[in-house]
Amino acid sequence: RVLSPPPPAAVVANLLSVGPETMARWPLEERVGAVFQRMYDFVWERWGDVSAEEKQALRSAPIIPAGGELVRASRVFFRLQGAYAPFMFELPRCFGAQEALLRELGVREAPSASDLTHFLREVGVECEGQPLNPNELSAVVRVLESLSDAGYRPDPARPLLIPDTAGLLVPAHSCFRCQDLALLRRVDTGLVHLASPLLSGEVCEAGGVLDLASALQERAE
Repeated sequence: RVLSPPPPAAVVANLLSVGPETMARWPLEERVGAVFQRMYDFVWERWGDVSAEEKQALRSAPIIPAGGELVRASRVFFRLQGAYAPFMFELPRCFGAQEALLRELGVREAPSASDLTHFLREVGVECEGQPLNPNELSAVVRVLESLSDAGYRPDPARPLLIPDTAGLLVPAHSCFRCQDLALLRRVDTGLVHLASPLLSGEVCEAGGVLDLASALQERAE
């Protein structure tokens, strides 16, 4: 039996069911943006009938098409200065009319320093101890550069995560920067985390990364 209009729970379930496979092989003639616009409009018109559990599911699930993939609302912004894909995206212009719902779901105006540091912690959890791939590494470096440009200073209670030479995200205070090749040849680099060479001196200083030469004590045996 077909219900018209469908119950809000059915449309919410449909939104939550769209995954990467559907996006890769879009089955409809209507373009992706237009389909999501209609679903967003329907959900917003009946927002009062959407349960608290369904609202939370919409906030935490990747249901916004951006950059050729589905992204959760907390990773989407109305204005984004810089390219942070594949982690953060600017909201596509076609969804401007759906601003009220998207704000309710967690899309924000622009990322604050707090948003960026929280994002790095999220990525650290998501990576589960695995190194960043080249695209992810580039995005993380751009985030750290943005923090440095904004005057970020280390918070001992919430250490900043930065990539080391292996592409692993590690606390900045446990990482070292070294530009002295002669010193590096005398150090067992398996015992220390060295900051990625993609990070500038300004970024390292902002994150609280120590200079290896000043932290190391050499002894003659």
